[in-house]
Amino acid sequence: MRLTGCSAVYLLIVFATISMAQEPVTCPWFSSGSAQTVLGGPVTLHLHMEENGQGLCEFTSQSGDISKMLRILVGKADKHVCPPGSTQIEALGNDAMQCRRPDEQGHTWDAIAGRMRDTFFVVTTSNVPDALKIPAVEGRPADQYGASILERAAEQVVGNLD
Repeated sequence: MRLTGCSAVYLLIVFATISMAQEPVTCPWFSSGSAQTVLGGPVTLHLHMEENGQGLCEFTSQSGDISKMLRILVGKADKHVCPPGSTQIEALGNDAMQCRRPDEQGHTWDAIAGRMRDTFFVVTTSNVPDALKIPAVEGRPADQYGASILERAAEQVVGNLD
């Protein structure tokens, strides 16, 4: 069987399309492995990206009746969820604050929101115990520069912003 130039090009397009369709979906600001660490189990990713680099990554982990979620929202519009007077987070982009907020369904969300240059970010968790608590380190007193689970997640997001 001989392939003409047109047939060869067609096959290359088909194989390229198949290989692209098999690439795993990834969040540009946070890895599934890191999300698994935050949520304490295997995760599912729901991703919505826009061509301008803005988007939403939602990682969920189901354990029995409990569904844990880590949500990362990045964009040019200020979607700051923390009210004035919330706890300021130093050295995490600009104007970063953390807070705990209920949503319309009565779920409690722990959030860190801020800005890195001209890009706004909001990192939230739901049903993640002690997401805002700084973990104690064995054998030494609490580290004043320690970071909570949510802060560590937000640090990774900020580090991956362009």
